Amino acid sequence: MNSLDMNAIGEDTAKGDPEAPAGLLPLAISSAGKNLYGIIYLAEGQGPHPTAMFLHGFPGNDRMLDIGQSLRRAGLNSVFFAYRGAWGSEGDFSYANCIDDAEAVVEFLRDPPIAAKYRIDPAGIIVVGHSMGGFVAFSLARRRPELKRVMFLSGWNLGQYGQRLAAGDAEYKERVLAALGVSAVPLKGTSAVKLRDEILSLKDSHDLLKYVPELGGRKIFMIGAGRDVPVPMEYDHIPLYKALKKAYPDDVEEFVVDDDHFYSSTRIAVTRAVLAWLKRQGF
Repeated sequence: MNSLDMNAIGEDTAKGDPEAPAGLLPLAISSAGKNLYGIIYLAEGQGPHPTAMFLHGFPGNDRMLDIGQSLRRAGLNSVFFAYRGAWGSEGDFSYANCIDDAEAVVEFLRDPPIAAKYRIDPAGIIVVGHSMGGFVAFSLARRRPELKRVMFLSGWNLGQYGQRLAAGDAEYKERVLAALGVSAVPLKGTSAVKLRDEILSLKDSHDLLKYVPELGGRKIFMIGAGRDVPVPMEYDHIPLYKALKKAYPDDVEEFVVDDDHFYSSTRIAVTRAVLAWLKRQGF
């Protein structure tokens, strides 16, 4: 693709290519025999285009669709999907399933007929994870070394959270259970108790800090929010950023805003930071 156009944040950049127009198409992607439903924002032009794969949080109230629109205007495809059991996708929700589902989506996007159909550059897949999606993004990158660019937006470290939960007092555990119950409402095949028990069962094996030695060779961009309540930076972002930066000083960048978990007041600043980072990666 041509050099990424930073004007894509606030300007329509499509030229009206009749042979390869910009568009939106529905997706149904199989994971463990269940359909994951999603969409792809197609960038204008024959491509092949780098493609941002967005991994939503828990339960996924914010999909970062506006950032995806900006990326499309800048010349990248953007893919959004819901994990098993979430937002109409088939099957049952679990944290472990989310990682498997993300891997199934990578396989789908890299499949040659699919890549040709949607004008995807299989070597240019960018993983963008928000909140729980950040946890999924690093878990996926650990499995798939060909994924060279990963974004961790207000990301969650399930393992560290599980360790705090295990060590917490009765009042803290009740608050966690109540919060899980609220978020579980749009999810199928799970409950607050099931989610809590899974977090506790994965607390040691799924601590992102343990993944650091396996994340070499990636370009990593971590965005944090100083007033993040659901995923406080002090627990989930800062320790992981420090560990990654120490291990890979030339490959890890950080951007922090004074905002909440969803960047409610700084969406343009965050979008600009995302585009600028991609531009530094050569897009």
